[in-house]
Amino acid sequence: MSVVKSNVCKMCGGLLDIDLDRQVYICPFCGVTFDYEYFREDNVLGLAKKAMRRKEFGAARDAYEYMLKKDPHNFEALRGLFLIDCHWNTMSPLLAVNDIHLTEKNPALTYAIDMCLPEHKEYFGKIREALSVLKDIRRSSVDLTNLEQERGRNQTRLRQIRMAQAENSERFSNGVRSFVDTLMMDDEMGKLAALPVYFGFLILLGIGAAIFYYEAYWFLLVILGIIVAIIAIYNIRKIVIDNSLEGEAIPVKEKIAQLEKNIDDKRKEINDFRFKYNQLAKEVVTTYPITDMEATEENEEEDTTEADKRKGVNPMKLRRPGRKNRRNQSGDFPSLRKMS
Repeated sequence: MSVVKSNVCKMCGGLLDIDLDRQVYICPFCGVTFDYEYFREDNVLGLAKKAMRRKEFGAARDAYEYMLKKDPHNFEALRGLFLIDCHWNTMSPLLAVNDIHLTEKNPALTYAIDMCLPEHKEYFGKIREALSVLKDIRRSSVDLTNLEQERGRNQTRLRQIRMAQAENSERFSNGVRSFVDTLMMDDEMGKLAALPVYFGFLILLGIGAAIFYYEAYWFLLVILGIIVAIIAIYNIRKIVIDNSLEGEAIPVKEKIAQLEKNIDDKRKEINDFRFKYNQLAKEVVTTYPITDMEATEENEEEDTTEADKRKGVNPMKLRRPGRKNRRNQSGDFPSLRKMS
């Protein structure tokens, strides 16, 4: 006996077993047996659609799998198993590109493509193509993130070079300013910094007095030459350092410019992929005929309820069945009846 788990018992609420060989439902708890007449094709698909609307994926899977045993190429059943595998009850989530976590190698989709009729391969093929484009979007998004991170690192390096250039250009003035600030400090540090100034001033006075006393003006020229040479060497060193830093900055700037171009190209590529994906997803969602049927059934139920409310009729009273019919109409299997 082949047994499949399915609906619940209408008497005790226990989980029923389906005996596919005898075409009956058996409750292992209270022993009630129900017939299996409802397992005609229309009833199976109808029950599956009701279960899908309620997101009862287990019951829907049982119905679709039973349908495929009768008709291995049934389009609705193959589509339904793919939806169940995705935990969807419609194809609408396919439009949310950022929330899709499927691949084109999805087992249910592969099975549907292999088993469906030739006229249905285009539909499932579009789903696979859309998922393939989604894979391209993910890959390009990763590439874009890497490019942006690399651009950030190069921009940081360029800022460091510019700061070093600014520090190099202001090194002498910064040193003088720091020394003057130290001299102005009214504490031990300021007094210590003032001592070299006083001694230097005294030394210069001594040198000047000696020059005038001995009339050694050539010595003054030597001192001035040394001072000029020191200043020249200092400025030449600053220029060399600045040119070296600028040499480091040039390839970094070129790299940033190239990265900016690559980032723009990658963003355009992602937008193209997104446009293609959205087109395919819309075709899948809007062209499948059963989607319209399901929407019509739901709308008809809503319209009936709204009409009853406008008329002042309680819809629950209109739908209240008798005891026997309530058992048959309350579950997913309306044609069940108790058998002795």
